[in-house]
Amino acid sequence: MNKSETKMGYGVFGKAYEYMFKNDLHHKRSVDHAILKNMILLDKDSKSFLYKLPQPVSKDICNHELYEIALKLKGDNHRESIDRTIEFVNEIVERFNTPFEEMIFG
Repeated sequence: MNKSETKMGYGVFGKAYEYMFKNDLHHKRSVDHAILKNMILLDKDSKSFLYKLPQPVSKDICNHELYEIALKLKGDNHRESIDRTIEFVNEIVERFNTPFEEMIFG
């Protein structure tokens, strides 16, 4: 499947979402916009492209800055990994105390 065969980008969910995503507060070169403009609508055509087995994993993954955290969050099964991740994110949220008016986006 190539890019022209996919339903990809800001508008995959319709015009209203396209407008909202394109006008997101994050900087146009932020990771947020990179994700939004590369979204692929999951349908029967894209499913085989997105969920091919086995999933390719880069050999350099152990060099990623979040690799050690990922190892700590990995459980014995998917449910345990999800629970550990939720707990980790919840701890970050609980420590976050910047008033909305002082937040900087992007």
